[in-house]
Amino acid sequence: MTRAAGGGRPSGIHLGAELRVARGRGVGVDRGGDIGVDRGVDPGVDVGALSSVGNMTFFRLAALALVGLALGAAPACSDDAKPAQADSQSSSDATAEVVADSTAEVDAEPADTAADVLEPTCPGEGGCPCAIHAECDIGLCIPAPQGSQCARACLDQCPADFVCTAAPGAGGSDTLSICVPANGLICDPCTTDADCAVPGLGGTGCLAYPHGERYCGGPCQDGTCPSGYACKGAKTANGGLGTFCVRDAPTEPGEPACPCSPRAIDEQLATACEALKADPLGQPEAICDGVRLCGSDGPGICEPVAGGACVEVGCAGKIEGAPCEDTEACTVNDSCLAGICTSGKDICACHGDGDCADPDGDLCTGVPYCDQAELPWTCKPNPASAVTCVEDDDPCTEVSCDPQTGGCITTALALGTPCAAGEACFQHECDADGQCASKQTCQCLNDADCAAFEDGDACTGTLYCKKPLDAKWTCETNPATVVVCPSVGDSQCVKNVCQAATATCAPQALADNAGCEDGNPCTQGDACDAAKCIAGTSTCPCAADADCLAQDDGDLCNGTLFCDQTNGQCQPNPATVVSCPTVDDTDCAFAQCDPKTGACSGAHTPQGAICDDGSPCTTGEVCDGQGTCGGVGLANTCTCTQDADCTDHDDGDLCNGTLFCNAQDGTCEPNASTKISCPTVSDSPCRHSGCLA
Repeated sequence: MTRAAGGGRPSGIHLGAELRVARGRGVGVDRGGDIGVDRGVDPGVDVGALSSVGNMTFFRLAALALVGLALGAAPACSDDAKPAQADSQSSSDATAEVVADSTAEVDAEPADTAADVLEPTCPGEGGCPCAIHAECDIGLCIPAPQGSQCARACLDQCPADFVCTAAPGAGGSDTLSICVPANGLICDPCTTDADCAVPGLGGTGCLAYPHGERYCGGPCQDGTCPSGYACKGAKTANGGLGTFCVRDAPTEPGEPACPCSPRAIDEQLATACEALKADPLGQPEAICDGVRLCGSDGPGICEPVAGGACVEVGCAGKIEGAPCEDTEACTVNDSCLAGICTSGKDICACHGDGDCADPDGDLCTGVPYCDQAELPWTCKPNPASAVTCVEDDDPCTEVSCDPQTGGCITTALALGTPCAAGEACFQHECDADGQCASKQTCQCLNDADCAAFEDGDACTGTLYCKKPLDAKWTCETNPATVVVCPSVGDSQCVKNVCQAATATCAPQALADNAGCEDGNPCTQGDACDAAKCIAGTSTCPCAADADCLAQDDGDLCNGTLFCDQTNGQCQPNPATVVSCPTVDDTDCAFAQCDPKTGACSGAHTPQGAICDDGSPCTTGEVCDGQGTCGGVGLANTCTCTQDADCTDHDDGDLCNGTLFCNAQDGTCEPNASTKISCPTVSDSPCRHSGCLA
């Protein structure tokens, strides 16, 4: 089955809602489509908000104290804090793992080691549990895998798995030097990048894992990550690109990609996931929108959300060979064979980093890994392991990585390679000796340099060196030195021309057969002969009105032709076009011009043509072919044609007026002027005027 890009969710599956969880038991979907918590628990708490310390105000300090007693003091608060051990077990072991104390692993080796750190005095001191900034002496409560705690100032050293960094105080106050978790909130469930943010710690983000799950990525410190994690390029939930410490995740639905930290358990963080639904026989039936909650026993199973979208898989009720969807992200064209959904073609180049173990031969691009951010999964070089070479100070050499050895080598740049910033008229290039040499690139540096480019024609002007600020300097003609001869006395075949040797103007006849224009639009190919313009061949169809008689169509209605002297073409004379009056036209009779006489006479619409006789009471009228609109047996649709016809329709009540015939639509209507309205000036609550019918 092929899943959609960005985490392997089946095509068409989406949560369609913001994950919402709270400190409750069950998960459901409200009418708006949001995933919420049932059994009396507030469903309006945002998962992304639960992962940031600024939205933990609903936790009571007493609850945090109980959690601290049950889980043991955080590393910052204990002299006995031990760094977490690397998890070498399979991801299925992580599913059943119960994180029982505050130092329970997030599959990370300590980012650094520190000597014993004094246990804090709680509440208030650095390392003490907190829910809001006001509970901390330093005024800053930060998230950590062991649970939110008061920030510890970097006075001397930080606890194990913590690093010193600069971070803004609460509300954007002065910058503080504090100890923060070195690996951030790595592997905690998240929805947005903000869910993974730790004050002062960069390189974090909410990453897409297979099967629709999202977990926090940790910062790659000098390209290194805790045991069980790899530094890989990835795209965050907010669309940012970077390299992060990413956990090797299982590729089968139902298996959690990450364990649950004490913080994730305490705050019951959740991630979206793909829930596998089975039929009564245990065969896969559908993959549905789901949610995985961090509970007291660690990662819970991926539970389908009420009202979530599902994609059917399996072969229940399908014929042999019918298309189906298996539970594999990388297969397409799956089909039913013997009642089992059999995987089709695998479109992925890899299913894990082990499939990318063979490098492409280029040791410079980095060690390949299996990128599962979108389908099809492909092997890509890990940018964190790419070789970066440092350039030397020689502008004519290049330091690059040798793909065969993965080492940096120095080579000479090709002859002519630019080696320094260019100037207006000089270019710096590497020469044959490997030196950065200067080369003039402008045509000139001064006006004298342009003498070599003169054409010897005194009429075309002299050259000067043009020196623009943003372009090359070139020799251009000085427009003030160009000789322009007056043309007032010119004719078609005699022109006032500049003499190249003297730069003076004199009349000069054009060569015989040189083209000219005699002023007649009807002649083509006019040419000079002995300084005169001789007319060419006539091409116009007419020279006088009489020439147009042969082209006339004989229709006296559309006018007669005349010869247009401006272009020698025969054109209809607008004054002779006949336009018949239409004022007396009807549906069945109209005025029409006779082409033979040019006179207007009456014409009739053909018999049977639909027309309107103007009466609202008749329908089905047609023309009789003689100019009349009517018909035999026309239906009368009117109630009346005169006022007397309305007598039978009157109700006899003289108070509401008498009826009259509305001639526009042939209906009987009350005459407003006959309606009687009694005066109310003498009316009282117990007596009023009224009309007696």
